[in-house]
Amino acid sequence: MQRFYTYIITNKKNGVLYTGISNDQNPEADLRELARIGENSLLFDIKKVVWFEEFNNEQDAYFRESEINSWNRIKKIELIESVNPEWENLAIHPHSSDVQ
Repeated sequence: MQRFYTYIITNKKNGVLYTGISNDQNPEADLRELARIGENSLLFDIKKVVWFEEFNNEQDAYFRESEINSWNRIKKIELIESVNPEWENLAIHPHSSDVQ
């Protein structure tokens, strides 16, 4: 079964926040790759996956991404800190997040 991820990546604690969606058969490899994708990751040196959720279908992941993108910055930071208060790179420690 293919899994889909909605994620937030950043360059540092309280830094630039970029929300996106991805899928991969190997979630740990996929999470490591998230830091290398998109214009924003190159422009702002984004390398840390600080939050993610897992979904069984693409529609739910896209819905969650759209929902989070409509939030203000404070609400996004609260989401990150609810599961990752130290803003650890979950691409290195992928099991330290509450994957849904």
